[in-house]
Amino acid sequence: MYMHENTRDQLVRKKSIDIIPQMYKYIQPYGHFTDAHLKRAMNSIFAFLAPPLKKEANKDRGQGFVALGKMSLLVPKHKFDTYLKSVFQAIE
Repeated sequence: MYMHENTRDQLVRKKSIDIIPQMYKYIQPYGHFTDAHLKRAMNSIFAFLAPPLKKEANKDRGQGFVALGKMSLLVPKHKFDTYLKSVFQAIE
């Protein structure tokens, strides 16, 4: 797990999720964003979108959906198809 996944500060988690598509956009042309990095990034977004364990609502889920939408536009279709099932599960 990355540090942002363990933190309780919602602002840190939100900003971490917000920066993932930006990182992909600028790093991918150089070939340094591998499939393993993509998997970890997508799993971080899905973890952010997961319902909280506590009864309080995750008011910032929208930020996760925005990041997910940006990734869907940036990632090549053949790579993003792997995550479609998880995307639909997050929407439900």
